[in-house]
This record gives sequence, structure tokens and C-alpha cells, in this order.
Amino acid sequence: MSKRLAILYPLFALSGFSGLVYESVWSHYLKLFVGHAAYAQTLVLAVFMGGMGLGAWLAERYGRRCRNLLWAYAAVEGLIGLSGLAFHGVFDRVTDWAYASVMPTWCAAQGVCAAQWLVAGALILPQSVMLGATFPLMTGGVLRLAPESPGRKLALLYFLNSLGAVAGVLGNGFVLVPTFGLPGSLLTAGLMNIGLAVAVYFVGKPASATPTAPAVASAVAGGAWPMPLLAVALLTGLSSFIYEVVWIRMLSMVLGSATHSFEIMLASFILGLALGALWIRRRIDQARHTLVMLAAAQLAMGAFALLTLPLYNQTFELMAWLMAGLARSQPGYALLTVAQTAIALVVMLPATFCAGMTLPLITYHLYRRGSGERAIGQVYAANTLGAIAGVLLTVHWLMPALGLAHAIAVGAAIDVALGIALLCPRQNRPSNAAAMAAVAALALLVAAPMTFRFDPMRMSASVFRLGRPVQDARSEIPFSVDGKTSTVHLVRHANGMASVSTNGKSDGAVQMVAGGPPASDETTMSLLGALPLAYKPKAAHVASIGFGTGMTSATLLGSPHLERLDTIEIEPAMVEAARYLQPVNALAFTDPRHRIVFDDARSYFSRGGLVYDVIVSEPSNPWVSGVASLFTEEFYARVRRHLKDDGLFVQWVQVYEITPELVGSVFAALKKTFAVFEVYVGAPGDLIIVAPASGQMPQRTDAPLAMPSVQAMLARSGLHSGDRVAMHRLGDQRTLLPLLAGPGSAANSDYFPIVDLSGAKARFLRADASELTRLNALETPVMRGLDGSAPIGYEGSPPEGGNVEERQLPYVRAKQWVAFMRDGSLPPRERSVLRDLDRVLHVRARLIGCRTSTSFEQSPWEGVVRFATETIPFLARDESAAMWRLVRESACARTASASQRQWIEMFDELASDRWEEAGALAEQLLVHGDTRGALQLVVLAQVATVAHLRGKRAAQAAEVLEAALRRLAPLERQAVWARLLSSQVAAAGATAMPAR
Repeated sequence: MSKRLAILYPLFALSGFSGLVYESVWSHYLKLFVGHAAYAQTLVLAVFMGGMGLGAWLAERYGRRCRNLLWAYAAVEGLIGLSGLAFHGVFDRVTDWAYASVMPTWCAAQGVCAAQWLVAGALILPQSVMLGATFPLMTGGVLRLAPESPGRKLALLYFLNSLGAVAGVLGNGFVLVPTFGLPGSLLTAGLMNIGLAVAVYFVGKPASATPTAPAVASAVAGGAWPMPLLAVALLTGLSSFIYEVVWIRMLSMVLGSATHSFEIMLASFILGLALGALWIRRRIDQARHTLVMLAAAQLAMGAFALLTLPLYNQTFELMAWLMAGLARSQPGYALLTVAQTAIALVVMLPATFCAGMTLPLITYHLYRRGSGERAIGQVYAANTLGAIAGVLLTVHWLMPALGLAHAIAVGAAIDVALGIALLCPRQNRPSNAAAMAAVAALALLVAAPMTFRFDPMRMSASVFRLGRPVQDARSEIPFSVDGKTSTVHLVRHANGMASVSTNGKSDGAVQMVAGGPPASDETTMSLLGALPLAYKPKAAHVASIGFGTGMTSATLLGSPHLERLDTIEIEPAMVEAARYLQPVNALAFTDPRHRIVFDDARSYFSRGGLVYDVIVSEPSNPWVSGVASLFTEEFYARVRRHLKDDGLFVQWVQVYEITPELVGSVFAALKKTFAVFEVYVGAPGDLIIVAPASGQMPQRTDAPLAMPSVQAMLARSGLHSGDRVAMHRLGDQRTLLPLLAGPGSAANSDYFPIVDLSGAKARFLRADASELTRLNALETPVMRGLDGSAPIGYEGSPPEGGNVEERQLPYVRAKQWVAFMRDGSLPPRERSVLRDLDRVLHVRARLIGCRTSTSFEQSPWEGVVRFATETIPFLARDESAAMWRLVRESACARTASASQRQWIEMFDELASDRWEEAGALAEQLLVHGDTRGALQLVVLAQVATVAHLRGKRAAQAAEVLEAALRRLAPLERQAVWARLLSSQVAAAGATAMPAR
């Protein structure tokens, strides 16, 4: 190998690296502009790959006139690099102009907008054309430089470029974007291309004044367009991309739908192509019958693709085994990533290995038989055109109409038919070859999917989350559809629940049996629809992002004041699955005020000029690729433009399977547009954000409870009154932002997608920020002390059998505590909710009966303190004050020690919301009182710190909190209450806490 070739080969691998960085990043940018709907995804790919095909054709057409192809290659690489450096700034300016001027004028709210696509095409088409030209130019330049063994060089260049592409996919997804963001990734790739251009310029300097290639020129002179083999190149590109699209959909139900999972799958696909090219490299020049080798590769590719059908069901078992065996740690996640790659390779590698042989074989055959350099660009362009057709065909027809298994069979039938046609000798009549190929293809198309069926019980099991390979055997799946953007299942469970899942992840569940316990999701979904009506009862025009179970839309439609509800859903199959949940969501299908729009939400809002009273965002899993773009600062800014001045934005955010830091990045993004908001807790692990566009939080009303349909939805979750809805209020921006998104917190962004990149890892590590939902259930009423909200109590009696909604349970127990303390007895039906009845008896004996039990001699006030922590935060002020007044005035209090009387007095003041007095007593007890137990220290620290914060005494608050934390165990110092108060102290150190 010459020194020049030894330099050019690794440079071309780097070109493949940067090319896949561009493809990945440009696709992300364009999806921000045109959305993630099926037509958007396919058109983005069509523009990109169409540009590459055009670039290959132009290189083939005009490259023959170029005396130095390596210099031409260097010039193209340099231009690509310059475009990479400029792309982010150009994208921002052009899309801002399009949003402001082009789309409001030329685009309808629904459907494809030609003007939008002209802008999108203009943004990446020129660079795509240049990228497409690089392979023919480099390959032609290398063959002119060293024309011997052309097949070996062709295959090696395919291999190196593909290997670089594999590194580009993984390096961009796992290193560049997490470290530098999307703009930094483009900057890195751009500088790399400019460096490549400079290096190739010097390497490509001709050794003599006239760089000619007589052998190549001679070959070109006698060439003609070999249409049959170009048709093979086109069709093998079509079948390969059928496999790629379908395999990615299949594996997303095994590995998950996170961005890193997609990158693993894409890298595995390209690696198979690279290894196939590497294998054929040593054999291609010695091959006597290249068409026979090509036919064998096509036949093997079809056969291996069909083998993925029976193999697929076993991948769920393998993933379940991994989830059970791997430690939930950083090394465990690294091993999982490697194992996921292995699973993707097991599925993809055999067929893609064969696919990797096809282009070198076709190109070499044509090159040797007269086409010369033209063959390189022609084959590349034809293959790219086939790839575009494969994506369009698969997404818009094969998967929705035939399903995943039949789509694979179609691709296999194409490959087998090509193999048979290539094997037929020239003397056979073409009709015989065509007949044989058609019969074989038809047999495969019919027999394979009937023999090997995919199991929806596995596909809907969420193995990548729950670690189970299959649904419970008692479940049934009446609806299973492969849609354009996701595979959707409706699962009926043995307990009466029914859930809708997309790509294996449940999007919501509903109880279908009358009188059965509600699904936990129902609380979130009903509140998501009812809360905007509570804050804005007269809302007339509402938009809801995501259909889900249809329960949120049905709740919103219960308002008599609503004139129009636009629900934007990206996948039509979701709506069809939700029909099985009637009559619970019946209004979503029968109310004429409801319009369902099948589109990407970001794209819908950008094209339409509509403004709304309320916009509700239901998709809640920000680690799912595509959904993550609904939790960025750019999305919040854009959605604000489509709210009326007094409008509301309401969003469902998950806090399970995610770290507090990632939740904080969402709130850091939110606060840049919505400075004021309130947060509610739905089901355990769910938050609901209510943010006014005006910056002034309106008063919540009980209006939804006067709307019969809305009331019925809320009643399913036990939300029968305004107080029970209020129990779900967590806090507002003053209490939550310092904790979640204090100074220095990074905001989740379209261009720095923190949540998208880290969510899957947090899920595997079993990260959990659900402690945030318990902030208003701390040992003392800290949250209401900080924001001044009114105490809430449980009204009425608990339902029969003690079946109380989880959020209401502490309120019910507090009321029963007080009733028992006052009367000494409870009705039998209410005792089922009150736990630890023996402990209650002991506390009453000490506080009311003035008797001392053995257990309390060991820890004198532990039981009393616990009684206070389980009552004061969960009682209305009158109830709580009356209870502690009874204790304070009892004979027992008069005979207690001085320290014990201080405890009683402090709880009495706290029960009446007299924080200043309670804080002074707490501080005295911290210094002089009996604080042997951790619980007692926690209570005193909370009360004293909040009292100082309310009094705008930040320094004293910091001093008290620091002193108390030093006396606690390290684990307790990291508890959520300690972090909350520390963040409040830090915030108050700069500016005093504003009054409510």
C-alpha cells in the first residue's frame, strides 16, 4: 500500500464519522421544525437521502471531466465543514423567519405544508448533495491513484466509510451531544471536515503535471448504462430499508424507545453493512462469477431476514434475563448498553452482513465491464433512491396495512426474487426467470408470517421497564395494530383494568368494571382535564396534546362553556385503541365539539395561527424519543405564543424513573417562559403543572364540581369536593423552584436535550423523584408555612371498607386520630383506615388519661410527636386547634415537665398556624429541650427554620438549620425536607421570600 493510500483510508473513515454526525443532528433539527409525525419523519429522510443520491449522480456525471478527483473531494469536504459551522445560526434565523412570516401565511393548521418543506429542504439539501458526492469522488480518486485490485479498494472504502459511520452514530449520541449539545456536535464535525479537506488537498497533489488515468478512461469510453444491475441496486436498497425501519420498531419494544436505543440499533445496522464489505474485500478481485456471489448474497439476506421472525419472540426472554441479572449501577448500565447492542446485532447482523456485500459486488461488476468510474456514482444513487422508496413504503403502507411480520416478508421476498433472477443463465427466457422469482417471493410472503407470529403479550409487556418478558396470562389483547409511528396495544387485565400501550410502554389505564378500584392513572387524567376548568371555568377554546386513553379529553368536554376542543395526536392507532375504553371516555368520541387532529403537536402549533384559552399537554414520559421535545424551553416559549393573554398551560410530568436533577431541568426550562405556576400531584409519581400566560395565578374555583360530567370523572378517583382536589396541591414556583431549579441549574433544551439523553439511564438505575410528591406530607406543614396556603381537612366519612384514594389517606387518618382522642372510640367501619391502634391508645393514655405506658417510658415523647406529625399537617385549622387546645388545657399538661409543656405549647401554636410563636418554642427546645430522637430533631428544625424564613431572617434560618443538620445522621441530612429548606435558605439569602 502506498503512503498516500495509507493516509486517505483513515481520512475517509473520519468522513463517515462526520457524515453520520450530520445526519443525526440535522434530522434532530429538522424534526424540531417539521415535527415527529410519520410523514415528517419520512420526508426528512427523503430530503436527506434524496440529496445524497443526487450528489452521487452529479459526481458520476461531472466527475469524469475532473482531472483531480481528490482535490474535488477536498473542496466538497471543506464546503461541508463550513456549512456545519454555520448551520445552527442559519437554522435559528431561517426558522424564526418562517414561523413569523411564511407559515402563518402559507400553511394550514393540518396536513403537509409545501412552504414549510421548501424551507426544510433548503436547510439541508445542499449539504446532503455534497455528502452524497464524497463517496464517488474519493473512490474514483483512489482508483485513479492506484487502479490495481479495484474490487478490493471499493470494498475497503465501503467498509471504512461505514465503520466511521458506526463510530459517528455512537460517538455523537453518547459523547458529543451530551458534552457539547447539538451546536457543539456540528462544530466538531465541521472542524473535522475542514481538517479533512486540508489533509486530502496535500495528499492529492499530483505527482506529475498531468494526472491521467488511461485505464479508467478506456473503460469509461466503452461503457453503457447497465439498467438491470442498477435496478438490483435500487431494489436491494429498498429491501434493506424495509428491514431497518421494521427492525427498529420491533426492537423498540425490547430495548425501549429512548434515543440511545435508536442509536444502538442504527449503529448495529451499519456495522453489519461494514463487516459485509470487509469480508468481500479479500474475495472480490479473485471472483470469477460476481453475479453468482451477488445472487448468493441476496438469497442469504432474504433467508436471514426471515429468521428474525422466530428469533424476535426470544429477545424478550433475553432482555428480561438481563434486567433481572444486572446490577442497577453505572457499570450495570454500561453492561446493559453492550448487551442491548448484542441483541440488536443478533437480529440485524446476518442480513445486513449480506447487504454489505451487494454494493461492492454490483459496483465492481459494472466497473470491470465498461462503466468505469460512472458505476460508483450510479450504483450509489440507485441504492439511495431505493432506500427512500423503502422508508416511504414501509412507514406509510407496509406496517399499517400488513403489520411488522408481513413487512419483513415483503423485504425477504424482494431479496429472494432478486437472487433467483440473478442465478438464471442468460440463455433462459426472461419470462421463466421472472416466473420462478415471482413464485418464490409469493410463497415467502404468504408462508413466513403465517408460520412465525409475533406475540402481542410480549410486545406490550414493557420488558425494558418492568423486566417481565410477557403479560400476565390472565390478560387479553383485543387490539394490536402496527401504526405509522408506533405499535399500539389495548390490554385488558384480570383486575378489570384496561390500558393503552405504545411501543410496549403503557400510556394510561382505566378501570372498566363498575364499582372497582380506579386505576391510579385516572386521578392524573381527570385532574389534568378538571384543573384548567377550576382555574378558568369559562374556557371556550382548548387544545390537548396527546389522546392517550381519551379520559382527559372526555373530562374537558364535560364543561358546558367549551366551544371547541382540538386534540392533537400523532398516532391514529392510539385513538382506535381508546375506543375500547368506552363508555368511560365516550364524550371524546361522541361530542361534536371535539376535533381530533393527527399531527405532531409542535408542527401543528407552528403552522396554525390559532390561540387558545387552555393548552393541555398529556404525554408524560420525557425519556421517550420525540416526547422529550415537549419539555424544552423552546417548546414552552412556542406554546406561550398560542395562548391568549389570560390563557393557561397545563402539563403532566412524571417523577418516577427519573432523577430530581432531570425534573429540575424541566422546571428550569419552564420558568424561562412561565414565571408563575402551581403544581399538583396526580397519581403517585405524577405532577401536574398549571401555568398562567399572564404571570398572575388566578384563583382556583370549585366550578368543575358543578359540571355533572366532570364531577363524575373526578368521583371515580374519590375527588368529590373542592377540598379533596386541594389535597393534591403541592406548591408553587416560590417553594419548588429553589429546590428543583436553583441558580446554575441547566435547562432542558432542544439543542441541549438533557432529559432525552439521560432519561433511559435514570430509568434503568431505578432513579425516583417521587419524594417530591410528598413535600406537603412532611412531618410539619412546611409547604403551607412557606407559601401561606390554607390548611385543608377531610370532610365527610371514608367510604365503606376503607377504600380511600392514596392522597386522601393521611387526611382521613388524621381526622380519625382526633375523633378517637376526643371521644375514646371509633365506629368499627372507620377502624380499618386507622393503623397502629395500639399506638393511638398509648398516646391518648398519656395526653388525655395522664397514664404512662412502658413503651413511652423508653421514649417519652416519641409517640406524642408522631401523633402531631400525623395530624397537624392534615387537619383544617379549626379541627387541629381544637384538638391541641384540649391537650394543652388538660390536667395531663399541667403535670408534665417543663420541656414537655413546651412541646405541647409548640404544637398548639403550630396547629393554629402561629408560626412565629411555634418557631420560638422550637428553637428553645433545640437548645434546652429533650430531643433525643431523630424525629424530634426533624420537627424542631422544620418549625424553627420556617418561622425564621417567614420572618425574613435568612441568617437565623441558616444558623438553626445548620445546627440541627449537624446533629442528624448523614442520610437524614439528604432527606427532601432538608434539601427543600436548604434551598429556601439559600434563596432567601439573596432576596427575602415574597409574601403570598
